[in-house]
Amino acid sequence: MGEQTLIRGLKKKKTAALRQLILQYSGYVYTIVQGILGGVMAREDIEEVVSDVFLAVWQSGEQLSEAFATIKPYVAATARNMARNKLRQLRPDGKLEYDVIDLKAQKQLDDTEVRQVLLEALDQMQPVDREIFARHYYLCQTVQEIGAAIDMNPSTVKNHLVAGRRQLETILRERGYTR
Repeated sequence: MGEQTLIRGLKKKKTAALRQLILQYSGYVYTIVQGILGGVMAREDIEEVVSDVFLAVWQSGEQLSEAFATIKPYVAATARNMARNKLRQLRPDGKLEYDVIDLKAQKQLDDTEVRQVLLEALDQMQPVDREIFARHYYLCQTVQEIGAAIDMNPSTVKNHLVAGRRQLETILRERGYTR
């Protein structure tokens, strides 16, 4: 089943499309959720969050646009958001260690063109900066966890994140994107 057929099937609530979605993306979703929750939740709990991700995608199927070339980014965003929400529930203060993006900026990030610009900007980063960004913003690792994983002082990790955000902000501003 092709991506467009899968999207149309999900929009029409076809169970065959849900089965295909699970078959095609279960490993991918598990990797995302496990990357965020692996250190704090048991495997069974992670699998439950993965199931919840597929249920959420299924329930929001009508909102999917057939203009999407692939459903993968939507599935990934749903997985990351649900895992982060679960992580917030587990942390006593309910906060995560990454900057919260305001709603207007979040809507801009959903734009395909902006995503492409961001990918190009990330490609311009040094490999270590790219890895730090991926670990922090996609896997929700703390600066301490990143520092331990790549053998770097947490303060240095923070400096890399600050410099990387500035670099991304400059590139986005040059291309006409603002908050």
